[in-house]
Amino acid sequence: MNRNLLIGLVIVAIIIVAGALYFQGGMNYYPPPTSTTTTTTSATTSTTSTTQTTASSTTTTTQAQTAAVTIQGFAFSPSTLTVAAGTTVTWTNMDSTGHTVTSDSGSELGSASLATEQSYSHTFNTAGTFAYHCSIHTSMHGTVVVTS
Repeated sequence: MNRNLLIGLVIVAIIIVAGALYFQGGMNYYPPPTSTTTTTTSATTSTTSTTQTTASSTTTTTQAQTAAVTIQGFAFSPSTLTVAAGTTVTWTNMDSTGHTVTSDSGSELGSASLATEQSYSHTFNTAGTFAYHCSIHTSMHGTVVVTS
């Protein structure tokens, strides 16, 4: 009888310690991005907005003066954004950990680490394709395509 009680107490203690480590981030568990994609685009003036979704990425085209990218689930959403020259894009971090918006090449984009609900904005004045990533979590990638 005492042996069963001891085994039960050991199991409860293991569960409590594992739970405490999990909720304090001690296990460094980062869930993989899900296949569900949420696209948020805000605009001051908008004439046309088109969204094309594939199994692995999302492309959003907008002819607005402002556009938005959400950082959530360790991913940029939309992962590819097409805007007209002169558009200001704002990235907002909705994750509980910091992220950056950093150009793959060049210096067009270079945010500091964004805490939860912090934003970074950049106005794209020239046409081109601008690839970027999170310098903290290098598996996170995005692209802004600027049309003239």
